[in-house]
Parts: sequence; structure tokens; C-alpha cells
Amino acid sequence: MTYSFVVFSYEAAVVSAHPLASKVGMDILNNGGNAIDAAVATAFALGVVEPHHSGIGGGGFLLYYEAKTQKVYFLDYREASPFSNRAKGPL
Repeated sequence: MTYSFVVFSYEAAVVSAHPLASKVGMDILNNGGNAIDAAVATAFALGVVEPHHSGIGGGGFLLYYEAKTQKVYFLDYREASPFSNRAKGPL
């Protein structure tokens, strides 16, 4: 079973797999950072509190709404194996 920990205020919410990482993201937002700043900080915090699940070599998806232009952006940054890393021999 997977649990998510939500930390929220009147203007924002941060969700992650660990309450301390969610708090880091909310602290960034409460101190003037934007959603991207909070997402990056939360990801790095997850690498510290859950190194067996998260880290700088991981990937994910990002859905971002830019209020100024009223556009929605989707970023697919899933991790990928190098093309030259092919299995040799029986698996």
C-alpha cells in the first residue's frame, strides 16, 4: 500500500511520499518560492529521507499551469537506460 502525505495552506498544497519532504516543499512556497522551486526541493528532500525510493537519477512527470499565459505544460522526464546498455546473453 502506498501513502501520500499532504501539507497545505490556504493557497497551496504539496504532496509526497514522506511528510518531511512535503514540509520542505511547503516551506519553499511559504517563503516566496514558486511551484517549480517547491517540486525540486521536495524531490531532493525525498532523496534524503527515502534514499531507497528516490534520488537524483530518478524521473517522473510534471503538469504545470502558467497563469501569465494561461497555458498548461506537460513534462515527461522519465528515466531511461542508455541505448548501448543492452542485455548480453540469456536473461
